[in-house]
Amino acid sequence: MLKGINKQIIEIKCTNDEFFEKALLFVRSDKADLPQAVFTEHSEELFGAKERRPSRKERSRGIVPLLLMLLSAAILLTACLYVWASFA
Repeated sequence: MLKGINKQIIEIKCTNDEFFEKALLFVRSDKADLPQAVFTEHSEELFGAKERRPSRKERSRGIVPLLLMLLSAAILLTACLYVWASFA
């Protein structure tokens, strides 16, 4: 026996989850006539699309280049001061 032939299915491709790449949502038949904005808003609440917290690895990607840039600036400043002091 077939069930759910006339179901509306919404596919979420970006779940913001490290284990799942997509999800299928089956809309209840009594809610199928609601506007699409309602479904979009509710699916964002379910999967945290609005407020995704970056992982520890993603947060560290921003810190390492910043530290390297600061270290490079400090080395350059030290070299400039050394050259300036040698001429004075």
